[in-house]
Amino acid sequence: MKKYLSCLILLFSFSVFANDSYRVFASNTSFLKINDVRSNSVFYDISSTGGTSFEIAYSYPNITYLVILIKDKNNLYLKEASETIILLRTYGDEAVNTLNLSVISALLANLNFSNVSVNSLFKNINLNLSEGVEGKAVINIDKAFLYNNPNEKNKIKMYLITGDLVSIIEYRSSWLLIDYKRQNGVNIRKWIKIDSIL
Repeated sequence: MKKYLSCLILLFSFSVFANDSYRVFASNTSFLKINDVRSNSVFYDISSTGGTSFEIAYSYPNITYLVILIKDKNNLYLKEASETIILLRTYGDEAVNTLNLSVISALLANLNFSNVSVNSLFKNINLNLSEGVEGKAVINIDKAFLYNNPNEKNKIKMYLITGDLVSIIEYRSSWLLIDYKRQNGVNIRKWIKIDSIL
């Protein structure tokens, strides 16, 4: 008996109607895998925001991704891509409920939708804090060690604890540059792992 391996894929196809027929101008078979959608943990929606612009939104239980596409002549290009992470713990009105990250705009320049996958687009190194999104978040683990630089080798002895309120200054590849105001009024500016606030 022969065994067959099948890779289930999800086809995203965009077409225009002209001369009484539809013509496909962009398609992608590697953007999302159908197994991700079938797992019931991913929900997606495609909508048109005008004649030449489209949005693809897809959500996991605590993350939502948004990709804005724009049609230019016979191709579909990425205009914007962002990731919104829902934070589980808030601190009154001072802390943000979400962390908003955007794909670095220089990476999107002339990026054809047909050649993009979610995994390649939303790599940690491709993201930064969305413009004007600095906010406060709450430490959500017992000990959030501080680092001089966003690197495991630069850990210091100081740490923050569950419930400490921090200001988020910068995001870099799963690390956050934060400000923490101590009880004596002194500000500490160090790096923490993003897991500390999730």
